[in-house]
Amino acid sequence: MTHRVSRRAVQATADDNARRTLVTTARRVIGRVIALLINVTCVVASSPARAQSSAKAEVPTPVSIAELAAAMRAEQSLGYNLRATSNGARLQSGVILALARTAHARDALGAPFVITADAYQAAFRNVLRIPVESLPVFVRIATEYREDLVVEHRFPRVIEAVVQGPTPTMAVRVHGGWSDTTRSRYTYDDNSGSPKLRVIHERDTRYTIVDYGDMILQDRISGVGGRATSGLLGLAFTVLGDARATQSRFAAAPQGMQVARVTAKAALFSKTQTVTVRADGVAVPGIPDGRDDLVAIETRLKRKIELRFGADSIP
Repeated sequence: MTHRVSRRAVQATADDNARRTLVTTARRVIGRVIALLINVTCVVASSPARAQSSAKAEVPTPVSIAELAAAMRAEQSLGYNLRATSNGARLQSGVILALARTAHARDALGAPFVITADAYQAAFRNVLRIPVESLPVFVRIATEYREDLVVEHRFPRVIEAVVQGPTPTMAVRVHGGWSDTTRSRYTYDDNSGSPKLRVIHERDTRYTIVDYGDMILQDRISGVGGRATSGLLGLAFTVLGDARATQSRFAAAPQGMQVARVTAKAALFSKTQTVTVRADGVAVPGIPDGRDDLVAIETRLKRKIELRFGADSIP
């Protein structure tokens, strides 16, 4: 009897150690995984049909292909690869903020604007001069699902008050989705890095972009998630469930690079991690050795910020 109890105790200890190892591994890399997920899935959108469903709702102003192309060329001039998955958030934020500044200068109290999926794809192909079959997956699948971006650019409707930290130069609220109610979400695989990822993108996706001049904040993120599908981390996500992006901060660095601080949650765990993204889109955890300039950017990204956000003005 004593021998059987001892064996059970040993097995229980082994099982407990295995679970601890699995959870520790998941915590260590979840920040990198969600950094990529955020970059992949920032082509979130909102259906104009849903945005205009209420008789009192404002009709968003469409953005032209020419305006989109001009904003994309400005991003291209910064020297980073627009087609790389890990540069997706940077591209989307840069384009949206440029369009928001134009809309704000034209009429600071004007209606939200809308970026249709077709216009975005046309501008992307125009700037990069590539055929449809060469489009990156985050652009191709947005067109397939007829996603459109609806953007609220009126500052008081996005941010009610700055509680702590500097005052942003611009802030927008983005609402995403599509009109086909039979499709509640889509998933796709990104096999370009390690571990391989499965991106989960829900029909109703929302996030706020805040521009501080020297840093971009993405906050109030909903509808974006995913999991690893390869290696030990794939097993970890089988146990822990899907990870959900909650916040991202990033800033441009020399040679087309960027430094990001990403926060994500899976099950009961939350993780914030620094990620360095090269101009070619290769993302690595942490800061490379000997790069004091990047360490300085990371320090900037860690500063204390507190904002009081307004209620969603887009249904």
